[in-house]
Amino acid sequence: MKNSKFMLSTLALSIVATTSYVNANTFQDEKALERNALNKVVKLKEAAEKAKANTSDFAQWMNDKKQARRDMTDRLIITYVNDKPDFKIFSSEMSKTTGLNLKSVKTLNNGKHIVSIGQEKNIKDLTTLMAKLKKHRSVSSVEPDYKRYFMAQNEPWGIANTQSDLVNDNDAANMTVCIIDSGYQQNNPDLSANNATGTNNSGTGNWYQAGGSHGTHVAGTIAAVNNSEGVVGVMPNTNVNLHIVKVFNAEGWGYTGDLVDAVDTCVNNGAKVVNMSLGGSGSNNTEKNSLQAAADSGVLLIAAAGNDGDATFSYPASYDSVMAVGAVDQNGQHAEFSQYTSQVEIAAPGEAILSTVAGDGRLGYISIGGTTYGNDEVVPQSRYVQSGSSFSINNINGSANGTLGSCTISGSSYSCNDVAGNICLAERNGNQVGSNYPEINPAKACADAGAAGVIVYSNSDRPGLQNPFLVDGNSDVTVPTVSVNRQLGQQLAGQLGSNVSLTVNANQDYAYYNGTSMATPHVAGVAALVWSKNPNCSPTEVRNALKSTAVDLDAAGRDDKTGYGLVQAKSASDSLTGNCGGGTTNPPTGGELVNGVAQNNLSANTSEVLSFTMNVPAGATDLNFDMSGGSGDGDLYVKFGSEPTTSSYDCRPYKNGNTESCSFATPQAGTYYVEVSAYSAFSGVTLTGSFTEGSTGGGATGGSASVSDISVSRREWKYYTIDIPAGMSTLDFTLSGGTGDADMYIKRGAQPTSSSYDCRPYENGNNETCSFSNPIADTWHIGLYGYRAASGMKLDVVYNP
Repeated sequence: MKNSKFMLSTLALSIVATTSYVNANTFQDEKALERNALNKVVKLKEAAEKAKANTSDFAQWMNDKKQARRDMTDRLIITYVNDKPDFKIFSSEMSKTTGLNLKSVKTLNNGKHIVSIGQEKNIKDLTTLMAKLKKHRSVSSVEPDYKRYFMAQNEPWGIANTQSDLVNDNDAANMTVCIIDSGYQQNNPDLSANNATGTNNSGTGNWYQAGGSHGTHVAGTIAAVNNSEGVVGVMPNTNVNLHIVKVFNAEGWGYTGDLVDAVDTCVNNGAKVVNMSLGGSGSNNTEKNSLQAAADSGVLLIAAAGNDGDATFSYPASYDSVMAVGAVDQNGQHAEFSQYTSQVEIAAPGEAILSTVAGDGRLGYISIGGTTYGNDEVVPQSRYVQSGSSFSINNINGSANGTLGSCTISGSSYSCNDVAGNICLAERNGNQVGSNYPEINPAKACADAGAAGVIVYSNSDRPGLQNPFLVDGNSDVTVPTVSVNRQLGQQLAGQLGSNVSLTVNANQDYAYYNGTSMATPHVAGVAALVWSKNPNCSPTEVRNALKSTAVDLDAAGRDDKTGYGLVQAKSASDSLTGNCGGGTTNPPTGGELVNGVAQNNLSANTSEVLSFTMNVPAGATDLNFDMSGGSGDGDLYVKFGSEPTTSSYDCRPYKNGNTESCSFATPQAGTYYVEVSAYSAFSGVTLTGSFTEGSTGGGATGGSASVSDISVSRREWKYYTIDIPAGMSTLDFTLSGGTGDADMYIKRGAQPTSSSYDCRPYENGNNETCSFSNPIADTWHIGLYGYRAASGMKLDVVYNP
């Protein structure tokens, strides 16, 4: 759409290129630092230099694993035109076209078919393959079958943190929580007494035998039994009903097709709340529609926001029908690993969460001055060591005794006293950020000084209980090492010189885990607990209550890291008692829209209408009404001069969900009437009206720029920037020509990465295009990444008013 021209005095256009490389560093062997029992000084700079190659290689290894998870699958979801064709004939025909040996895997409950392609391929290569399959006369649609992964008697800190100890679960027998995960270790002493049933998915084994401890850990957070041993869950008195659907294989992943059937199974077994501590990249309509159908049937779906620590969307959490959960630590701070997106609605404890496992847990204990600490206070640290070109976990268990010495930090140095042969106490000098892993530094300082055991306590930046792993590529730390929070660490610092014992036991029924996977069952448990007290409420009312009564964290109001804040059981229950909706955010009655100012947290019940007006001055251009976010389905109506109706309007996008917009390039001067009509109940919606003020003449002019003969090596990035002026209606980026395979990434206002971008065509070869309508005036960044080595390419940028 062409916009009216906007005056600019000058137009500055520049493209600046920078280059960076992603290469694996080689390890450098250095002489071991001389051990000194007294006044040992370990330079952080020296330690960092020795570990630099380790952490660099580890970061690349982690990134490669993450990218492989996002981009690879070996299955497709196919919808046939009529009945399923003779698969032997179909497979033979497609083998000639694609060169692949297709095999039928199973038929989903919704009639769609899962087909194996016989080998893993990245999504880019699948695009070409799916295009060939769609041309077959028997095929109606084809989608990737994405992989879905784990998102990783004492009262765990998260129970009180979420007010779960303030609401009894006496009425929870009217609730069924369905847990889609890796199974349920039924003989765990804290789970065996629960009212648990289950369903086996083909190939995953019995639901009551854990395929790894992930699902058992999740179940314990929801319903570990109050029986004087172990831990307690959100609903600990064996009243709630659990239904377990085991979908994950031994490697810890399953497919979207498995999840679709699992959700159907939950619905068919009477679930009111479904816990999905899982996720992965990519969305497809089969999964989206199945989850929407479950939500429409009255089920509250709750899923993990993801553990990649970036702004990418993880699914199923990012579907509007699902409540996405972010993770926070004991101090209420956003966990570094927790993904932050516009879909995150709520936050819950997800760092150093103690819960039930299948006999493979580790627990730590510190005994000093007649007091033993453990019980949700002492976290054994996991240790990654290098094995060839990869890394593996190699934990150190056992006991150590001695006096309590310390390594204290000052500037860039640790100074160690009375440590050799004893237990060493040290403050953590840094926390993991991105690919930086400084948690090894205090443990290594103690180990280099001859410590027999190490206690690391949290620093002032993150004082809560932390559960970081150690990247110990050179295997420097070979003694038991634990993590405690800052409060306990400072308490121990007042007992230096005392006799102390440190123990790390393996093969336990309990363990500390990190992850949005751990945050999710806190929310699922609270949702079921609150709903059990208010059984006449709808799932939307429960969902709204959880959000409107949450404790605000991070940035004021809703933010991408923690959503509306930390979930609170008692506050949510009280808000619903006697009046579903009482205490939740009342639907706004509307009002006047101010240019560029968002109306946030809009909500309405089915068939309700929110009405707004906006006065537009003469000469204004680019009038836009944008609606986004939240859950449910609101429809946007706009009309100039009078209120719109369902049959009379100037604009009505009429789409599913809440992402709708109406644009007017040359709007009339006067009053525009805007309505948001609830096709189905919605909440958490944002509405913004904006326009460009008129000017006194002149006009914006377009421009273009190009760079020729570009080359990149495999895994090399090259970056460019261009400043786009105001008043542009189109912006096009085109990469073309040459040989090899480079991928173009575009992002406004910041350099793109492999996981954060506004556009990524991700095609084979070098011919890629990104187009934007009405681009915002800003610096736009272009990243070219060598999927394989590429050369002879041309980059063109064109923008017009």
